Amino acid sequence: MPFPSLAGRLRLLDPDWYALHRAIRLAVVVPAMFAFTFTVIGDPQVATFASFGGFALMLFVDFPGSRSRRLASYLMLALTGALLITLGTLASQVSWLAVASMTVAGFVILFAGALSATIASAGRSALLLFILPVTLPGTAADIAPRLAGWGIAVAVCIPVVMLVWPPRDRDLLRRSAADTCRAAADVITARAGGRGTADDELCQAMTTALGRLRDAFRGSTFRPVALTTGSRALIRVVDDLEWLCAGVLALDAHDLPGWPDLAKDTARAAATVLRASAALLAAGRPDPDRQRALAEALATLDAQRQLVGSQVREFLDPAADHDIELALQGRELGYAAALVGATVLWAADADARPVLDRILGRQPRHATAAPLSPAVQIAASHLERHSVWLQNSIRGALGLGLAVLFVKLAGAEHGFWAVLGALAVLRSNALSTGTTVLRVLAGTVAGLIIGSALLLALGTSPALLWALLPVAVLVAGYAPDAISFAAGQAAFTVTLLILFNIISPVGWKVGLIRIEDIALGCAAGLIVGILVWPRGAAAAIGAALSQAYRIGTGYLADAVAYALGLAAEPEAEHREMLAAGRRLDDALRQYLAERGAKNVHLSDLTPIVNGATRLRLAGEAIGRMPLPPREDTGGRTFAASSGLIQDQAWAVSGWYAAVADAIDPRRPVRTPPPPRPADRTGELLAALRRDLGAGTLHDGDTERAKRLLWTALYLQDLRRLEAQLEPHLNALPGISPQQPRAGEPARAGAAPTTPATPPRR
Repeated sequence: MPFPSLAGRLRLLDPDWYALHRAIRLAVVVPAMFAFTFTVIGDPQVATFASFGGFALMLFVDFPGSRSRRLASYLMLALTGALLITLGTLASQVSWLAVASMTVAGFVILFAGALSATIASAGRSALLLFILPVTLPGTAADIAPRLAGWGIAVAVCIPVVMLVWPPRDRDLLRRSAADTCRAAADVITARAGGRGTADDELCQAMTTALGRLRDAFRGSTFRPVALTTGSRALIRVVDDLEWLCAGVLALDAHDLPGWPDLAKDTARAAATVLRASAALLAAGRPDPDRQRALAEALATLDAQRQLVGSQVREFLDPAADHDIELALQGRELGYAAALVGATVLWAADADARPVLDRILGRQPRHATAAPLSPAVQIAASHLERHSVWLQNSIRGALGLGLAVLFVKLAGAEHGFWAVLGALAVLRSNALSTGTTVLRVLAGTVAGLIIGSALLLALGTSPALLWALLPVAVLVAGYAPDAISFAAGQAAFTVTLLILFNIISPVGWKVGLIRIEDIALGCAAGLIVGILVWPRGAAAAIGAALSQAYRIGTGYLADAVAYALGLAAEPEAEHREMLAAGRRLDDALRQYLAERGAKNVHLSDLTPIVNGATRLRLAGEAIGRMPLPPREDTGGRTFAASSGLIQDQAWAVSGWYAAVADAIDPRRPVRTPPPPRPADRTGELLAALRRDLGAGTLHDGDTERAKRLLWTALYLQDLRRLEAQLEPHLNALPGISPQQPRAGEPARAGAAPTTPATPPRR
């Protein structure tokens, strides 16, 4: 097989030439701004801040989304940058204030990234705009020229990035979600028509599409969504599709010929909703016609689901026993598809709102039952010691503050290099930080050697340096993405050698200063990386998983109590569960992004993480059902069926609480419970028949019976999940041998697999 050419290899690394286009823009704009500000305006501070502002706007960030969203993000960064430059300049006059302000600003900027992908992607640019003024000695009189340089960068760079080779609005998350919706609709349609097997091509296509959706969602260290209502709603689409696809794969091909017409009609309506959702997602923008089509499909599906609920009396007929599970399967598919469709429509309506409605916070037309968490709740959910995002923010802030302290103590001439070095090497664990330090130092030394050789061979002639500057900037902008991180460091070092020799021709010795400063920054980052949560997300993922299961189990128990009329709606518990889910998601992202060997294989970790999501969705499904009317019940108490569901909820909650204990790395004894799948639908139907007895079936009776039946259905779904989780739980490191199954002798000293009481907070 012939080796690809250099152009071919670069095309593999940069298939859309995105990195090359960005580097070309940078190579043209930054030298031009530097030439204008240095030679025409003649102020070094204006030139410095214009040049580094160009790097901040054109290299360190490229906002995703539509043109209007990108423009709004760049303008917000421009205003934020002006504030940071002002504060950094004022703080630079006092050493202790510079250290403290760098630590505080670093934490605020890094932690704010938890709110959205837009803020997170702007983090490096924002940090640069504070690092530069806080490390360059200055007074209040220097604020004006520094802001002038930043203003020139904003005025020149934003139009360029908006108009010259703008990135295509490739929302990978939306496209992957649309593909998954279409694939699931194809499988459901085939099942409703009595066709297909569990491993046919349609199921494989759906599994592949779902895998791509997972990769698109978890492929970065922050959630790939912005802070807008419509964008954040897409997070729910991912979770809802996980549940939907699990239900589709659980359909037994042998039962297809026996599906009642009611279940088939519900399944077909669900497939229509999914196809309409896919069309709206694929559009990538509000589309009135597609929104109307999805709203009509949802109305049809809702009517079909209501029809299923209206036939509870027929379900309770002993002659309908053979159809009850199949009818309920259709109803479960309909519920999951309705969740997907409603969330997609909500996201589209939110994006289509007028600007005034967005500013005033008015909800979209098709607002769902559970509102999205506002920014305050999102941030509060990470103010917990096990939050990986909080840990990384504290680690980064301490590293940057320590680097500024080293700079002030050493009296470094170009101290911002040291702080930028700390920023470059700080990672989520000590291993990643250490390996990055080596790459940064190796790249810097290589850049010094290359740059020094150029200066020694060609001299420091201004004309020659001006000619070399665009080439150096081009390579510095292209190398990190197309070649390697170390190559980018080398190219950036060469660029700085040329830049500072234009300002003051001192030759190659300025490179030695850069190495000294970079070494200071790397030392600060390495010290913090070793001392502050050195194991990173590898240590936090187990605790985050355990916490998500434990809180989700408690919420499930509370939701069942609410469904049975024994407790109030668990709103606070629901918020706590969502917060635990966000912490788990961030821990998983960091774990996947960390370098080094993983102690848990992804094929085992992913199903366990998805199990926590299924637990949450089941609790939400039970907790969202409307309360039945208290009057017109005919005096029926439903004691037998309610007691049976309580027992089932007790068993399910106990099993998942034992899972939370088993995956908690802080516990000395960790033994996962054996699964106990049991289909108690028939038993529940018998209990409902006893509760209803003879006589007239009132409206309240029907609603209560439906509520109990649906609650039992969701609990049964969690029972089936137990057997699927068992092999993955046993593969976790530190897990003790499995407990004996029913009928097997218990081992000496074995821990109980189920808590004595259902978990409650």
